[in-house]
Amino acid sequence: MTGNVSVALQFDPHTLPVALRPWLEALPSSAEQSATGFVLRFLDDRLQLLAPDPVLGELEIDLGRGQAGYRGARARNERLVRACGVREGSVIVDATGGLGTDAWLLASAGARVTVLERHPVVAALLADGLRRAGVGRPEIAGRIDLTCVDSRVALPRWQQPLTAIYMDPMYPPRRKSALGDRRLRLLAALFAAEGIAESGDDVGGLLAAARAAPALRAVLKRPQREPLPAGAPTPDYSLEGRSTRFDVWRRADIVM
Repeated sequence: MTGNVSVALQFDPHTLPVALRPWLEALPSSAEQSATGFVLRFLDDRLQLLAPDPVLGELEIDLGRGQAGYRGARARNERLVRACGVREGSVIVDATGGLGTDAWLLASAGARVTVLERHPVVAALLADGLRRAGVGRPEIAGRIDLTCVDSRVALPRWQQPLTAIYMDPMYPPRRKSALGDRRLRLLAALFAAEGIAESGDDVGGLLAAARAAPALRAVLKRPQREPLPAGAPTPDYSLEGRSTRFDVWRRADIVM
């Protein structure tokens, strides 16, 4: 979680759905302006983050529709699902919640997914996306739990045995794969405006935290040619695609 959420909140708290109130009550009080120019509003039953740059536009999270819905319908064929070893009843931690599409995919394949998202604004957007998606697909949304916490802190303290811990860290902004999606560019701009490092997520710290937790597998998604963080052990195997790969580290000492 960040310590400085510089986002103006423009909505009447009394009009919010009950499920959203805890996520938004945790944010600083509403303001007409913010130092960053970002605005969080609730309009037409949707929570939206508006960027000061019109090129970036606005962000709302829709799950169960579009690409997320298409991937969910064929979830068991996805490399992510195979990399995480998902079976019916698998227990997964998505350590980098973000836009929630990977968590939705894993839950569509039958896994119970705990999503960890460090940024409270992104967590609120994701909570709203899950709320709306749950209307049409309650059986999938009901398998997803969301917590706003830094995975690097939470994972080393984890007690429950897990099928897998999945990580899809934000790429450094110089990489085209990060710049190609306007939504990711908007999030990167928000983080940069709040003083969060622009070099991408702490991949080494995330991987170390995941490998300290009681999980059968730690799964890291990376661009195809991206090297592992310094000091990282060689993965047991990788599932490779045209532009990305899933590196997998396994443990034999975990009993589910």
